[in-house]
Amino acid sequence: MVLRFLTLGADQFSGGGSGADVSLLDLDPKRLNLAKERFGFTDCYSDIATALDANEGYDAVFDATGHKVAIEAGFSLVAHGGSYILVSVVKEDITFSDPEFHKREMRLIGSRNALSGDFDWVMSAIRDGSIDTDALCSEVIRLKDLPDRFAGLSADRGGIIKVIVDLET
Repeated sequence: MVLRFLTLGADQFSGGGSGADVSLLDLDPKRLNLAKERFGFTDCYSDIATALDANEGYDAVFDATGHKVAIEAGFSLVAHGGSYILVSVVKEDITFSDPEFHKREMRLIGSRNALSGDFDWVMSAIRDGSIDTDALCSEVIRLKDLPDRFAGLSADRGGIIKVIVDLET
């Protein structure tokens, strides 16, 4: 069982279509509903307690939130022998319980950099349709309209996955 804090791009590019049982955790129910509608996820949780009640921990937990509190809370979601993969980078120090970390015999993996072969794989997956980039795009906005739309886009973070800014029209 894999738990991913909601970052749909990371999910698709890290093998979301691999056949693994994937659960999503996000505090915003609107974002979870968006993930269900666009990507077909069924195991979605809006709080850690419910995610843990449904499972005895997850074999792999991915966090791409970049949020210190979310990252620290994620340690409790990893099953015995599981892996915690931190995709994002935060500027603050992250703390966790060392005895709990060792009791679980978990692996902590930082993932930030990619090699040129990784980018080749991603571009190939986009070209052959393995990655649904249309589902990731919530809206396309012309650059000249962006200043007027920015406040509204910021206010509707739960209803937006990615916004593309068109620089040419």
